[in-house]
Amino acid sequence: MALSRLPHRPDVQLLLPHEVRAGGTFEAEVRVNTRRALTVGPIRLEVEGRGVNVGQLLRLHAELHPGGRLPKGETRLRCRATLPETAPPSYRGRFLSVAYRARVLVDIPWWPDRDATFEVPVLPPERPLPNEEPFHFSTRPAGPEPGRPHLEGIIDRRVLALGDVLSGQVSLSNLGVMRYSRLELHVVSRERVGARSAQHQGWIEAQRFSLPLPMPTADGEPVSFRMKLPNLTPSFQSEVGALSWHLLFTARHTRGLLEVPVAIDVRAAASDAIASRLVPALPSIGNARIASLWTSVGAEHGFRFDEGGLVARVDRVRVRVEREHRGRDGIFLVARLEWPAFGLALRGGPRTGIGRFLTQLALEGDTPAGSYLAEHSLEARGSTQARAVARGLFPDPLGALRVAELRDDGAVVERLGGTEDPEALGGFLALLRAFIARVQALPAEVPPPDEAVPYFEAWLAWASASRDRELERATLSGSAQLDGVAYRVGQRWEGARLVGGFIEVRADVPLDPAFVARDTEDLDAVGKLGPEARTFAVALLEVGDLSVREDGVLITLGRGVEDPAAVEGTVRRMAKLAALLRQGAGPYR
Repeated sequence: MALSRLPHRPDVQLLLPHEVRAGGTFEAEVRVNTRRALTVGPIRLEVEGRGVNVGQLLRLHAELHPGGRLPKGETRLRCRATLPETAPPSYRGRFLSVAYRARVLVDIPWWPDRDATFEVPVLPPERPLPNEEPFHFSTRPAGPEPGRPHLEGIIDRRVLALGDVLSGQVSLSNLGVMRYSRLELHVVSRERVGARSAQHQGWIEAQRFSLPLPMPTADGEPVSFRMKLPNLTPSFQSEVGALSWHLLFTARHTRGLLEVPVAIDVRAAASDAIASRLVPALPSIGNARIASLWTSVGAEHGFRFDEGGLVARVDRVRVRVEREHRGRDGIFLVARLEWPAFGLALRGGPRTGIGRFLTQLALEGDTPAGSYLAEHSLEARGSTQARAVARGLFPDPLGALRVAELRDDGAVVERLGGTEDPEALGGFLALLRAFIARVQALPAEVPPPDEAVPYFEAWLAWASASRDRELERATLSGSAQLDGVAYRVGQRWEGARLVGGFIEVRADVPLDPAFVARDTEDLDAVGKLGPEARTFAVALLEVGDLSVREDGVLITLGRGVEDPAAVEGTVRRMAKLAALLRQGAGPYR
């Protein structure tokens, strides 16, 4: 084939408004540039919001192009999206971070797809700026006391817009006795992770910007100041966390430190005419030196450098490694992994809060220092399964690694530093490869839930009797074939509690009618079922509650399934009922 006829990966650019706000609708434009005419599959745009310590916040999808022949040159595709008003703004803090990214995916048949990621800065909803009177603050509203430190002052307003210049005055008293040595104005942020109702989550200082002020030479002498606000994230409150700001006036003296806080509200200014103009969004890319290093080291461990990060896929496990700047906390290597759900109801992460700490005391027992359970909490369907997961996924001490999030269908693993150290980066990737291998092996090793242990031997015998039977140990369920009919059987769970069982037969063609029945009176309300179909439905009601859907027949049981071999007769009756209810087979007489 001539080189000019080979497919190629087009260049992709994303243009966004100057301002994207929570609660607002914005228009995005994707520009796809091809070197020559190109046949593509669907072109999609995804917008995802994620946060450190809060996980995924939202995910929006849009199909921009159904696929087909793109002409040579630039193709422009537009869409509109609305962010929830409750979505927190973009923020990178000390304990709480929220980031939004847009991902453009161009499907290219028989060729590597174009997958481009861009940062989407999100502002909070607009709030008006009120007219204010000057605000007075003081150590002691009644005035200074002799021989005691005292600070008082005035600022022109407490509700500030981004880019505002704050003006005010401050004075000190009892200079001769207190011997003040340093006067400063600080702009301080505080973060809270979690909802407002979570009492165990308190406010923690995250950032501090300081401005030294001149020392007064006499008691009560006003010291004037004008300060332009640094580049701040506006104040916000949300279910995942909150950010607040205050001014802190401090004066160091011979007896210690005097502090006077003043709460302020930082708001994003209203949009102007320029704000609606589309400008290119900044893609997530690293510099050339980092890209070269990551490409080389990644290739040694089976990773591919793509759009500023390293990616790999091993069977059904996908992983992406990126660099994350977290202010004063440093630069982190962060790996995000996804895999098919285990069915264990897993939820784990770094220990936070007294509630998780007490829960973990019951789980860990004698836990070696540096092990997963020594530093993280882990919740699963039962303590036996939780321990097995911890041992199976993290058999060795974690060392510099931190598991920021562990879910039933994925994990976030990170370490501080090492982003420019080939040995550290290679070690991190090697650990990820070993972790992926353990993820793949875990479903075959995890024990059954505690309540279902007495049934386990019968289920093992059932699964080993035929190659077409697949056992899911995590939930003690399974799928199989019987007389050419596909079915599933297993337990129903509410958390760690066994609440019953189920038997499900899948239909290869749609069924009609669809209904739910607990007794024969419910069958009477369905309509005119044929005599034979009704006979089978009545017989199945003696086993459990009956549901007929378009895609199959389901029976829910009030007890667990102790031996799956014992349900084969029920499966045959369900299959016969499904055959009688096929659309077009004449279920109505």
